[in-house]
Amino acid sequence: MNLDNLRNQLEKIRRNIWLELNNYLNWLQEFSVKILKEGDDVEGLLILCGGPDIGVNQERDILEFKWLQEALDKNIPILGVCRGMQLINHFLGGSVEDLDSMIVEDHSSDFFKDDTCHNEKISNFHWVKDINNGELFMANSRHHQHCTNLSQDLIATHISLDGSIEAY
Repeated sequence: MNLDNLRNQLEKIRRNIWLELNNYLNWLQEFSVKILKEGDDVEGLLILCGGPDIGVNQERDILEFKWLQEALDKNIPILGVCRGMQLINHFLGGSVEDLDSMIVEDHSSDFFKDDTCHNEKISNFHWVKDINNGELFMANSRHHQHCTNLSQDLIATHISLDGSIEAY
């Protein structure tokens, strides 16, 4: 591949990322934001974010499982990012397991079984494929686990080139 083709591919990737981000931001604007704490009810879009492995912080797991059930009962939209995606899959009967190797990023010094913040870690980018149209794009990742068996209630939409489910 020559340099001009590579530049064109990278520009296409950049445009796709911004377009997708803009679509999500427009969608999120339809909802009010409230940081939930114990005792709060789910009243709008439920966003479950990253964090420690499922089972490490059982108090958090219990709260998020409660909020998940409430959102499902009320037919409230749910967005799971990173651990949140894995938590939803686990809650619905799917499985989450460690990757054989942390090929998407160097985390040799990280210990993900803890409950500490990894915000300062640098994410690496890797190729992801849209199952519907076959389009490839770059996504950042700091995962060491993945959804090995997807719940029968979910349908994979994006996979990494090694076959790991990236979105459903």
